[in-house]
Amino acid sequence: MSDLIDCLGIRISDSLSDRLTSASAATSHSCIRLKPARRGFVVRAAQRELLICVNKTCKSQGSVPVAQFAEDLAVDDLSIARTGCQGKCGNGPNMRLEPEGLDFNHISTPARLARLYQDVLKVDVSPELLKATELRAAGVAEARSGNLQAAIDLFTQALAAKPPRGSHLLLSNRSAAHRSLEHNEEAARDADQAVACAPEGFSTGYIRQVEAYSALEDYHAAHDALERAAACDKDFRFSQNYKVAKQQLHPLLKKSKPRTRTAN
Repeated sequence: MSDLIDCLGIRISDSLSDRLTSASAATSHSCIRLKPARRGFVVRAAQRELLICVNKTCKSQGSVPVAQFAEDLAVDDLSIARTGCQGKCGNGPNMRLEPEGLDFNHISTPARLARLYQDVLKVDVSPELLKATELRAAGVAEARSGNLQAAIDLFTQALAAKPPRGSHLLLSNRSAAHRSLEHNEEAARDADQAVACAPEGFSTGYIRQVEAYSALEDYHAAHDALERAAACDKDFRFSQNYKVAKQQLHPLLKKSKPRTRTAN
């Protein structure tokens, strides 16, 4: 399985030329596959930064899934950075909050990080958000192992928890998993819903639309979504991914007519 779900969606690991080939005589349409930006939205300057050690000792004590959980929570005005050793290795996982210069130790589980957020940052991490984020992490792990239907089931359970934020990430992940299984209508529906509920600057939702619409041979909708992704993410706009996808869509637009899409 070459499609690996990263923190915000599918990360295409095959070479771009393999992924973005034009339709051959053996296929009736061209399916666009793109690689979203690492975080999938426009990153703005944050007032605070949480530095989480992922060096050898802290990593063995669970700092990597804790860092992933912190990134998935996507708290406003707080950026997350993975760092090397911060000292005090026996007390890990260790982290530091800047600019306050506060050190925290033994933050080894998402639940402990949630408690830190509530007590120190005064950010409410509800049980629904905690459950949904843990289910999403499990879904990502299943997708990385190639168990895409299991991943879809976990993302669905996470959405059913009704988290107060982050639903756009779950929908984007589920769209990518559906697309990999060629559930194209489901992939398009989830991509549409991800775009509808996402915060400003979330380009990955549009990229999911490009992938799903092109698989459905709705190339005009795919082109519109591609331009929206480029409009909200300048890094994507100047990427080779964008240029090649645009080149591939251009001849397909001439051979097809715009469709009327119904709201999902």
